[in-house]
Amino acid sequence: MKEKETDSRTCPSCGSKLIVDLESGELVCSKCGVVIKDHVVDERPEWKAIDLEDKLKRVRVGAPLTYLLHDEGLTTFIGDKPYGGSGKGSDFKNIKNAYSRVRVNSEERSLMQILEKIEDISKRLSLPNNVAETAAYFIHSKDVRTFLKNKGQRETAAALVYFSCRMCNLNRTLKEVSEAAGLKKKDVAKYYRILAQKFSTIPIRRPTVSSYVTKATNLLNLSTKTERLALSLSSKVESSKFSHGKNPAGLAAACVYISSTLFDEPVSSEDLASSLNVTPLTIRNRVKEILQNFDIIVEVDSIK
Repeated sequence: MKEKETDSRTCPSCGSKLIVDLESGELVCSKCGVVIKDHVVDERPEWKAIDLEDKLKRVRVGAPLTYLLHDEGLTTFIGDKPYGGSGKGSDFKNIKNAYSRVRVNSEERSLMQILEKIEDISKRLSLPNNVAETAAYFIHSKDVRTFLKNKGQRETAAALVYFSCRMCNLNRTLKEVSEAAGLKKKDVAKYYRILAQKFSTIPIRRPTVSSYVTKATNLLNLSTKTERLALSLSSKVESSKFSHGKNPAGLAAACVYISSTLFDEPVSSEDLASSLNVTPLTIRNRVKEILQNFDIIVEVDSIK
């Protein structure tokens, strides 16, 4: 019996979650078994595909809507041949060429260009699709379209990508985004500040120390035990008053440096600093401060 949970409704008898029995077409309670509804419509396709190529042949719908396209994917094209084979080929070709010229106006053409830049920067940084979609969503808003007039497209695209990374709690520094866009850091920072003021109601989370720890251990190919100890240390550091006003990247680098040293997996401060865009001096200062403010106890098991 294939079952699918549904969070939109709860059981009127016990308040538990409801599940859909796809074989019998019934909506039942997962706890008490009460049948809420029968003859539920199965929304799955009636066909089965062996692989992706077979799926593409059988599917009868288009691609999903996306903000990365100027018309959100609802594009209309004129084919190469007229339907039914009737009509002159030259006339049909002229209609197709004329339509391709008037399909987008100057404003939409500008929108297409900046969306291409957002997608290009996101691919260079290997960002997940939700970050690029978030940046593209803001481009479609009226405030950003007004802001785009007489502004640099690549600077705006880079600032929106960085803003989306902060909004989606993904650690990418301003320097990384600027380098991916081929721009100066101060130019992207200027556009980001303007956008942050326009969208001041949107909460932007401060990057966590633990997220920087994960990033550093992945870039330096450190062991799991080193990462686990660094995460445990970072949670203690972040929850204390000691971390207030300090760069989370510097604190994370110090936690990784301490844990790698304890597990005899030494990492140079220069490599660690370059992975998180901090200076070796910052790492040394944060290590000294952590050792002064926290007692790190190492337990050693005796060999029997």
